[in-house]
Amino acid sequence: MKVYTVVNRGGRWHAVVPGTGQMLGSYEDKAVMVGWTRAFARKHDGEVQVLDENGEVEAVYRYMHGVELQ
Repeated sequence: MKVYTVVNRGGRWHAVVPGTGQMLGSYEDKAVMVGWTRAFARKHDGEVQVLDENGEVEAVYRYMHGVELQ
């Protein structure tokens, strides 16, 4: 399962793949970036870890076969 992290860098929210540094996109609005990353993870059976502005995990979303896992 691929993991995608939403982090704040330089006042913008970025979706990145940890360990690779690959950036999937960025946006000024956190909610937009989280929504986009969740949709991407849903399509690719991945996990999204949302970090707050201090770098702490505030939410985790996991998807398998297009369904969010609890």
